[in-house]
Amino acid sequence: MKRIVISLTFLLFILTIQSQTVVTQADIENHLQIGNVIVNFSDTLESSVDIGAPGENTWDFENHPFHLEFEVDIVDPGSTPESDLFSSATHALITNYDVGQNEAILYTYLIVEDGNYSEDGLYFIAEVSSSTSETTIEIDPPGNILRFPVNYQDSWTTTHTKITTTELNGVPISNTEAEETSSKLVDGYGTIVLPDGTIEEALRIKIEAERTVNGDTEEILSFMYITRSGASLTAVADDPNESDNGVIQTEQVNWNYGNGLPTSIDQLEILATDYFLAQNYPNPFNPTTTIRYSIPEDSHVSLKVFDVLGKEVAVLVNQDQKAGIYTSNFNASNLTSGIYFYSLTANNFTATKKLMLVK
Repeated sequence: MKRIVISLTFLLFILTIQSQTVVTQADIENHLQIGNVIVNFSDTLESSVDIGAPGENTWDFENHPFHLEFEVDIVDPGSTPESDLFSSATHALITNYDVGQNEAILYTYLIVEDGNYSEDGLYFIAEVSSSTSETTIEIDPPGNILRFPVNYQDSWTTTHTKITTTELNGVPISNTEAEETSSKLVDGYGTIVLPDGTIEEALRIKIEAERTVNGDTEEILSFMYITRSGASLTAVADDPNESDNGVIQTEQVNWNYGNGLPTSIDQLEILATDYFLAQNYPNPFNPTTTIRYSIPEDSHVSLKVFDVLGKEVAVLVNQDQKAGIYTSNFNASNLTSGIYFYSLTANNFTATKKLMLVK
């Protein structure tokens, strides 16, 4: 009988491949720091998307179009209108919607603690003409989003109840109760190319959910890609029976680029502990965009922009700077549409990212 010998080195190699991307609670907490601003993008039109396949893979969403763009402020839940109702929340997200003469604000309450990342509930208030509409969604128990640490081949199932109450000018007009079950499987790991061209290591989570209201059950299939920076992308399948690999039709695709933009002086000082070059915002842009970077020690800083042929087209910074976080504005009104690259050099640190000018 032949003996098969697998070396310890080979086993360690295999284990390293399968666990090369691990998302921790600390990663998400860094992304959701109070004072950060996250920009969310959404493609709400049906489109074809290549979701890749389970296992080791590369998922490419570069240049995926978006129709909606919203800034989301991360605040202390205690400063929000429904802090008493969602007293367990550790973070609150505020999204402002302005549609013509109408205004609306969405408050999303999150819990990030004890190895879990969950949604505690939502509060939505809209001013339409002379009327005020308020909708509150309570989730019991909180709807689990992630369980930490998130590793390849992890799986878990959660069940919760969503109670939705709507009031018009302070008068209750509807109340519905939905039972939801969600099964998640971390079925892939590898590299994701986000719509702006940013490349990061990621995990793919296949999510199969059921929602039952008044005896009617709806099935929902989606694929979520998460990274350690907090960047994420979710593709919701148009048909819950779609395949888990290759090109599928999607109902919507949502994403953000992670790490957020700190807004307070205290937050800026906290983050100035490492060399970091952020993705420009907005991106794509026309004709101006903002580039943020941090240096943890006094440095000679060079921030330049190049075209795809490597030709220098702009020098944004070329000077000695104290340790801290800086913002540089790039005006490309004299350039033609296309892909460009911006590069930061400080001491022995160098980083380059892609930006897209669309006129």
